[in-house]
Amino acid sequence: MGSRMIDKKTADKFVWCAVIGAFLAGLATLALIIIGQLSKSSANYGFNLWNLLDVALFWGLAFGIFKRSRTCAIILFVYSLLNRIDMWQRTHDIGIAIGGLALVFVVLYFLGILGTFAHHSIKKENQAEASGKSSS
Repeated sequence: MGSRMIDKKTADKFVWCAVIGAFLAGLATLALIIIGQLSKSSANYGFNLWNLLDVALFWGLAFGIFKRSRTCAIILFVYSLLNRIDMWQRTHDIGIAIGGLALVFVVLYFLGILGTFAHHSIKKENQAEASGKSSS
């Protein structure tokens, strides 16, 4: 095996970054839904039961990334970016705290992309080595 920029251990860490990030994003969304539904205020910050689909999407994609799905990693990254763009278009302002936190999650999701692709690359190399050894 040649020199790799990302080894298996690092790839697994990158995957876990995205899995944990997506899980926490879903958990935070669920908490805000519950708070919004339980509040006596008429303003629940735009959260409603349809946001449960958002939670399911985050957790479903987290599971897919845990299973090393490159497709899920890309979808999560793009979905997160599109959500930030939509938020900015609606409010024309993203606070430093929320914008900075969103940037952290985008980086975690990008690491997930790197990790899943590296995982499959390593797996393919290992299979090629194994088939090369068995044929000799």
